[in-house]
Amino acid sequence: MRSHSWPIGFVVAVALAGCGGEAPPEGADQEAAPAGQQQAAPAVEPASGQPAVAAQPADRMEGRVALSGTDEVPMVRLRPEEGQAVTLTGDLLPELSRLSGATVAVEGTKRGSGMMAQFEVASYEIVGIDGERPVVGVLQQQGTSFRIAAEGGAVALSNVPDALARNVGGEVWVIGVRESGTLQVQSFGVIRYP
Repeated sequence: MRSHSWPIGFVVAVALAGCGGEAPPEGADQEAAPAGQQQAAPAVEPASGQPAVAAQPADRMEGRVALSGTDEVPMVRLRPEEGQAVTLTGDLLPELSRLSGATVAVEGTKRGSGMMAQFEVASYEIVGIDGERPVVGVLQQQGTSFRIAAEGGAVALSNVPDALARNVGGEVWVIGVRESGTLQVQSFGVIRYP
């Protein structure tokens, strides 16, 4: 047997509606959220009978990825241009640790404050590496040709070094010069190995 907990405002509104009275203004029974924070919407019971989970807005931060700590206990930190650095956590941490020095925008959930602040990363985007915006995607090979299957479409590569060619099927970033419809590789990195 499942018990239901109804918000007081809902019960009052139903009671008043049944009596012909007016319901209190929406949010009258809730405390005001501190500045800069949003309150979660109350969970609603959908038709399926399963309790709904209110979607929490994702936090977003942009900064430079930095590695610190020791070999035994490595830490991946995000250092914004302004404000306090945070320690990154989550399933994407191995990928982010390969992006040391890159500027990334992360989305997820920030917890804590000051030196103890942590950011659990749900997704990220590489904003820049060495001042350039890289092409990011899965490295593919067709015969002797290589390309990156990127979000905006496939990008043909030229001057592909062996160290990059060995990572077909992996996710990579490439910076280079566009020439005759191809991207001539100048620098690259592997984000996720094949």
